[in-house]
Amino acid sequence: MINQNSKVIATKWRPQNFSEVIGQKHVVKALENAVKNQKVGHAYLFSGSRGVGKTTIARILTKSLNCIQKQDGFNPCNQCDNCQNINQSKSMDYQEIDAASNRGIENAREINNSIHYSSPTGNYRIFIVDEVHALTNDAFNALLKSIEEPPEKVVFIFCTTESHKIPATIQSRCQHFVFKNFSPIEIKDQLEKISKEENITVDEESLLEVAKAGKGSMRDSQNIFEQVISYCNGKITLQNVQEIFGKTSNETKFTFLTNIQQKKLQQNKEVINFIENEGKSILVFIYDIIEITNSLIFILSKIDKDSLYLSEEVFQQYKEIANEFSLEELYLLQDIFFDFIKEIKQDSEDSILIDLMLIKLNRYQNLIKI
Repeated sequence: MINQNSKVIATKWRPQNFSEVIGQKHVVKALENAVKNQKVGHAYLFSGSRGVGKTTIARILTKSLNCIQKQDGFNPCNQCDNCQNINQSKSMDYQEIDAASNRGIENAREINNSIHYSSPTGNYRIFIVDEVHALTNDAFNALLKSIEEPPEKVVFIFCTTESHKIPATIQSRCQHFVFKNFSPIEIKDQLEKISKEENITVDEESLLEVAKAGKGSMRDSQNIFEQVISYCNGKITLQNVQEIFGKTSNETKFTFLTNIQQKKLQQNKEVINFIENEGKSILVFIYDIIEITNSLIFILSKIDKDSLYLSEEVFQQYKEIANEFSLEELYLLQDIFFDFIKEIKQDSEDSILIDLMLIKLNRYQNLIKI
């Protein structure tokens, strides 16, 4: 048996029943009712970004259909032989196929042939096809009849990150569920739960930084968190997290913005020199500044604080900086930053472009009048 402590976080904390699933309520509720009321479809299409739970929920549905002692009529117990065999990938009633490496018509014909062998125990036979968009047109065509009229107790679950590549003839034969990306708060809350269970010391701002880096993917965020844990050796600080991401401190970013408002060109030149001497990317720094100015625009526009995904302490710091600018000034600053990003990607003389950007920032109020 595999030692749970030896597993990576993304595997160890993967949901094992519907009750443990975070987000995707529209998918979970529909599948729970389908199992409970014995109204299970013969083909499902799960689409969405990577790391949002498509394959995880497909496996939970597989266990739910074959569990001997379901809880509440739909939740797999994870204790019976059927659940255990599926968890350990030993079940003859469950087949998971990677379409990226099994994409041809011969692979589709193998599936067509195998679905006609009924389970000796009378269980459902489930075929999970991951990255199904990678199948060839011939392979899709070969599966059409089986998807439309499969034998009794055969269920197809197709998972994809690119649903637009799935032929309409396939989509029309499936119940299509679109998985949403996780919000930074949903990811942060899960990472906080993991931290408590794993006895890891970490503050809210560090968790938010990791959650945002995952860009809506729970798996990516958990993998990043694993990297942070290894780097920090138990006690995680915001400074450590920013070092891993190659980012500068919040204080440096706030100083840069304040210098712009106060027309301190030389001081901002020194900020840029400091970042370069630290071996950090000016491009990453400017992207961070754009993200901050975007939040400042939301604050001045009276947007709900919760939608900014900031800790209370950082939100108060942002409010203080926001009061130093007008909306028009922030819009102009963003134009200067975006122009710099576009130019620096086309020109290797980045030192000249940086100096030009700093000069523009130092005279941005004059540009408003023009």
